[in-house]
Amino acid sequence: MSASPSSRCWPRTATSPKDALELVEIAYEPLAPVTDPEGAARGDAPLLHEEAGTKRFWRSVNFSQGDAEVEMAAAPVRVGGRFAFYRKTPLWRSRTAPDLAEWDRGRRSLTLTTTTQVPGIIRDLLRPICWTWPGHGIRVVAPDVGGGFGGKASLYPEEV
Repeated sequence: MSASPSSRCWPRTATSPKDALELVEIAYEPLAPVTDPEGAARGDAPLLHEEAGTKRFWRSVNFSQGDAEVEMAAAPVRVGGRFAFYRKTPLWRSRTAPDLAEWDRGRRSLTLTTTTQVPGIIRDLLRPICWTWPGHGIRVVAPDVGGGFGGKASLYPEEV
């Protein structure tokens, strides 16, 4: 699996990350490739993370407003069909992308500093996934690290 974190290191000295790296051994078991989303959703497709027991990363979060059926019925023009959108593969996450989560015990709040283009959306997605806190209990800080061409507009597993 490309660009997936495989280990984490919290250095105590300038040389400790290099020393820790020498202790890491990783063995991957190759999976049969699944090249389309519909194939990946079928029951016979391999699970990427067997310990999760499911192919769904998190429960659905509904970003809706108004009555879609009423609006569709009132639309002067409707277009239908099957459309294929190819998966975007942002390469920016394949390089080091630091995330820093800081828990403030006194305020019972979490601050996540991460390289994202959509801090408000990340906050809104984290709230129902992780806790039942109000939105002000989670703060997402996006430092100025340059553009990502859409690659920083998603929630990644390491941010959760």
